Amino acid sequence: MLQVIKKLFKSKELIEFYSDRNEINNFAVGFIKAFSNDYVFIQAVNPYGKADGCFIGRIDDIYSLAYKTNYLESIQKQNIQIEQESDDISLKGYYSSDILQLIIDNLLQRKKIVSVSTYYDLVFYGIISNVSKKTIEFDIVTKNGIQDGHSILYVDDIKTLSYDDAECIKIQRLFSKQ
Repeated sequence: MLQVIKKLFKSKELIEFYSDRNEINNFAVGFIKAFSNDYVFIQAVNPYGKADGCFIGRIDDIYSLAYKTNYLESIQKQNIQIEQESDDISLKGYYSSDILQLIIDNLLQRKKIVSVSTYYDLVFYGIISNVSKKTIEFDIVTKNGIQDGHSILYVDDIKTLSYDDAECIKIQRLFSKQ
């Protein structure tokens, strides 16, 4: 899969990413912004061609990629407008062996609301408050923007980490007003 990701990154194709074998109609659409041997960093795009946040996930979790589909062509015909919010993360080109660490460190400094999905079906929103080599600590934030305790996870238990999508932005705004 890594070779395909390299090829698609170079072509700057809009891609469908499938990672949930139980829900074939559940997929993400976006452009590959960067990758490592283990992770892919994606600028997501909504069905209307607008930027819909960024996320990072393990390459091994992707079971299928699709490109040049009718669905993607219909999105591209809408004149895709991507805000370059993720460009403030120094990616040093498209490949970085520490892409996950670069993104986590950046999010820690920026205090952004992130959505976290784990391999044991835990999903929550929060702000990264502390990072070590093996763990990440989060200040949990509810969908209403209210802080609700803390959580510590092993980095290896995180399936995806996303930010700047519509839900994270809404929660960030509510949290800022607290």
